[in-house]
Amino acid sequence: MFNACSVGTPEKRTEIADFIIDLCVDVLFLTETWLRQAGDEAKCADLAPPGFTAKSFPRSSRGGGLAIVLKDSLLPHFSWTTSLPFCHTSFELIHATLTLTQKTLHFYTLYRPPPNRKNKLTDSLFFEQFPDLLEHCNSLAGNSFILGDFNFHYDCPLNPYTSRLNDLLSMFDLQQSVNSPTHKRGHLLYWFVHMPTDGLLLSTEVSQVISSDHFCVLAYLDVTIPQSPPTFVEARNICAIHRPTLKEDLRSHLCSFVPFGCRSRLHSLDCSRQARPCHPAQGFHAS
Repeated sequence: MFNACSVGTPEKRTEIADFIIDLCVDVLFLTETWLRQAGDEAKCADLAPPGFTAKSFPRSSRGGGLAIVLKDSLLPHFSWTTSLPFCHTSFELIHATLTLTQKTLHFYTLYRPPPNRKNKLTDSLFFEQFPDLLEHCNSLAGNSFILGDFNFHYDCPLNPYTSRLNDLLSMFDLQQSVNSPTHKRGHLLYWFVHMPTDGLLLSTEVSQVISSDHFCVLAYLDVTIPQSPPTFVEARNICAIHRPTLKEDLRSHLCSFVPFGCRSRLHSLDCSRQARPCHPAQGFHAS
């Protein structure tokens, strides 16, 4: 997961796509994409390297916005929605579900904008609405994870809001698992919440690979996911084509309908290169 602080520049989108490939990421959840509801489809597509698909969930107003980038092999097993049976005006939220043979995983990606006079949000409003998300997670079959930019400093446990949020998580037997700063100023703003008794979370780590004030959080889960099937590609070695034979084939097939004045041009085909035997088309596997 990563707070992109806008993916508006080609450089940032390239960094994110390279990050996915270099670190073998299966699913990437993004916050603060700043993508618009219309007109930024190409920018969203740039986030996905080959073999991946990107889905944007923009905010109706400027800024904010969430996105998911996932392997194409997971698409048949993945679903997502922003329509949830409770009010969450104090934070943006996606509910993504990964349905596997043995397990169902629920990922809730959250972004809580810092309250200010312009957005008219308050900390108290968040604490009114967030328990409804916890109740919703508790009511579903499967394993739930809540992740994202909470904009509460987990590294300051004595902060009244941080303490209150930790108390809420404890009431539902949940735990926050990121233990390193996720911002260049040394604060831990990105939380990864899970139920320890599930035994699915192996570890988390923080990466500073992408150029940003925010760092990426990697979570490793003890889950076997579907892999992309091998793709068979049929190709012909163009360099191995026997040029004199090609010349004769062109002459015999084209002379019947090429205008007479152009036929002499067929004789100008360059056959000065060394002739090589023609090989049939060969296939190779790419996975």
